[in-house]
Amino acid sequence: MASTERSRGLTTALRRLARSPRARDLGVLLTIVVGLGSLWAVTDHRSGDDAPPPPGSSVASGVPVAPPATVGQAAPHSPARVVTPVKELKRLLAECQGLTVPADLVVVTYNIKSAHYGGGSRLAGIIAELTAMTPDIVFLQEVRGQAQLRAISSALGLAEVYGVNIRLGRGSAAAEYGTAILSRFPVQDPVNIRLPNRAGLEQRGLLRASVLVQGTPLTVYGTHLQHTSAPMREAQMRAILEMVSEDPHAKILGGDLNDSPRSRVLSSAYTELQDTWVAVGEGAGGTVPAARPRNRIDYLLFDQADDDATSLTPLTAQVMGVGSSDHRAIRATYRLTREIEPACGS
Repeated sequence: MASTERSRGLTTALRRLARSPRARDLGVLLTIVVGLGSLWAVTDHRSGDDAPPPPGSSVASGVPVAPPATVGQAAPHSPARVVTPVKELKRLLAECQGLTVPADLVVVTYNIKSAHYGGGSRLAGIIAELTAMTPDIVFLQEVRGQAQLRAISSALGLAEVYGVNIRLGRGSAAAEYGTAILSRFPVQDPVNIRLPNRAGLEQRGLLRASVLVQGTPLTVYGTHLQHTSAPMREAQMRAILEMVSEDPHAKILGGDLNDSPRSRVLSSAYTELQDTWVAVGEGAGGTVPAARPRNRIDYLLFDQADDDATSLTPLTAQVMGVGSSDHRAIRATYRLTREIEPACGS
């Protein structure tokens, strides 16, 4: 009976919180209500944010996740889940303290070289490597064709967004070519924006999408900058930063930037974004050439939201020991945290 009364008391408190005009995050409140058992649990990065995409979007719906494969270097363990007992939640509500809602996520960027390397198809290897990294969000570059992207996204159980920038080949052999974003979380408003270019150079783009991580918005940007012209890379980065600077949400930019950390391109990027590798990586972080990396040209950059309630914190970063492309992948973990203020005095 006492347990029932405590449960009812907690339910009443949460209902008051849900009705409060100060409660700003419906998704988090729903999570709280669902958690009315013996624990208040914020689930780990495998939890139920893999809802189907909105109708009419270019995002593919998810499928069951394949079991991790063993490759050259296994992914490190992800951060442990965060658990707060109901007793502690009740104390926070009684003392009119805010609630912290953290969510951990794994992010990967990988230039897959059209899944064709060393004279043959490496699609199966690409899929095995990515599966072993247990990603929640993936930035892919040099994706050749919808069929190739669909094979990867289906195997990983992730929704897909494809940013087509050019067509390669002719006739029946022609294929779309560009970048992609894969996501375990609900995706909204995907768009591919053409970046500055000039005659004779390959068209590049910025692929942007909004995802909801435990009800908290995060903007993800994927790109692949021009490889033959430093001035064009600089122009493309300026265009990217102009868009990023207007984004009020927490954000991650991933991709092959084709330049070194001390270049003008990255110096420009660092005026708006922080380098995940500088924050939590160890060593030089080289990604090319894959067999013996000497240069770092692949990046995961991040920035905070404009509001003080949301924070994005990098936890780990690794260069993965993969072998199915001329690049190595970068894998990082982040903690996205949202502070929710309770309805005090009601």
